Amino acid sequence: MLQYITALSAAREPVCLYDDRETPAKFRFGKIMYANETELLLYEISRYGAFDGLSLLQTANVYRIEKNGQYQERMKILMQSNIFPEVHLDIQNGKIKHSFLRNLAASEKIVSVVLEGNETVTGMVERVDDTSLVMRQIDYYGCEDGQAAIALDTITGITCDSREERAIELLWRRKGNDGGTSHQAPNSTGRTPL
Repeated sequence: MLQYITALSAAREPVCLYDDRETPAKFRFGKIMYANETELLLYEISRYGAFDGLSLLQTANVYRIEKNGQYQERMKILMQSNIFPEVHLDIQNGKIKHSFLRNLAASEKIVSVVLEGNETVTGMVERVDDTSLVMRQIDYYGCEDGQAAIALDTITGITCDSREERAIELLWRRKGNDGGTSHQAPNSTGRTPL
């Protein structure tokens, strides 16, 4: 499966990706941006054809991929009416997770980090080193909720810029927290680029 995933990453063509065996009817749709033997980064597209964030997933959890079907044809039509932000990440030495987290720390975006046991920590990545990260936790209502230090090897997934994170970020910013990004110019979608 890894060779197939790697080829799709190079082609950047939209696919349906299944990674939840407990809910086999559930899938993600998007373009695989980067992949290695342990993780992949997916540029997600919602079922309405709009950008729905970036997700870091475990490669081993992917058990089915579909392309060139009716769903992809439907999505091509829906995607035509949307603007998609360009994403440029500096992936160093093939370390997707570590590089993604460093990019997120620099962007000051709201992210959701999924840990072993399906625990989720939401907030802003403040620092990343070789073994851990420190996050400023932001709750569902956009309020600061302390700090969390997390071991990198316990992270099973990361999501950034999905509807959930964008909603929390909006609430956070409305409370007068500009996160220091007010000096950056937004892109064509009105969002500060990653």
